[in-house]
Amino acid sequence: MAGTVQIDGKWYYAEWDEENQEAHILGYCRSWEDTYGVLESPFGREEICSEYGHDFLRVYAAARNEALPFKEYYHGEGHDTAEEALECYRQFLLDQDYGVAYSDHYLLPCKECGEMTNEIVWVQGELLGYFCEKHQGPDSVRSHIKL
Repeated sequence: MAGTVQIDGKWYYAEWDEENQEAHILGYCRSWEDTYGVLESPFGREEICSEYGHDFLRVYAAARNEALPFKEYYHGEGHDTAEEALECYRQFLLDQDYGVAYSDHYLLPCKECGEMTNEIVWVQGELLGYFCEKHQGPDSVRSHIKL
């Protein structure tokens, strides 16, 4: 289960690993090195291949390449408040796990203004709702992301 967690007085957005009793920090609160650093060395790539296979390495490397434009946002530090950690993770989702799809069958009201639209916004692979073109941007969508 994911949520905010306080570690050494700082707040992070993380997923709790019940079996190992530890938090796995998610999003920009995790450092770039912790997230993708293993790909920077031949030893790291060999380790991934031996443990998970070449297909996983290709997928992991592709994810790294897609995240590269956002490298500077991976700060690896916590936040002063839980709310700041939540907002940091929301921004991560809007930057890297957000998109628009189109329905061929339905027109439904935009969640912001009620205008009929066939445009569906998704975040983390889940339907967030129908949003007209005017309201698909991060400023409108942000408040609808429930963490």
